Amino acid sequence: MSGNWQIAFYALSVLTLALGVGFLALARHVAALETRLPQPVPLELEQGPAVGTPLVLTSESGWTGAAVERFVSDGSRDAVLVFVTTSCSVCHRLVPDISRFARDGSDLRVAVVAGGAPAQIARFRTALREVEVIEDVDGSVIARFGVTTVPYAILLRNGIVAAKGVVNDREMLDALAAGVTRHDGERLLASFAGESAT
Repeated sequence: MSGNWQIAFYALSVLTLALGVGFLALARHVAALETRLPQPVPLELEQGPAVGTPLVLTSESGWTGAAVERFVSDGSRDAVLVFVTTSCSVCHRLVPDISRFARDGSDLRVAVVAGGAPAQIARFRTALREVEVIEDVDGSVIARFGVTTVPYAILLRNGIVAAKGVVNDREMLDALAAGVTRHDGERLLASFAGESAT
């Protein structure tokens, strides 16, 4: 009986060793594949101010964007302006990423223009302690920028729009901060719309 147990023990040991080697090989293969996958980058759309143009905001009577004007006019450092709404589920998931991005990207100023109900905006403000949150209860600020898809972000360098696009996660925020976007956003959206219609 003990001979059978010894054989089973050795067989199980060899099988465990083989599975361990197989697992390490699989992990290495997955890591190699991951480096080949394209990194997520913001999808640049025609909405919002044009890339390469100065972002100039002029006061108009009744416009509630004075805080945005202050943020934009302070050209001391590069800045990222992120547009979100309280009715957008992706925006709610993005809030912790914005917070980490602002904390880790110390060379950038970050502000969030939050549209929607005041109680929900207050929750954004609580979660985004390191970030200036600009309330846009009536939607006038987001409309003034011509943003129709959220979450959307604009990178400003010396008051010039350096990059813009739809951002869904931290990697996309990092890509935007580096000035990397997909410029064929409108074509991609049109092809997605065509596929979903069929």
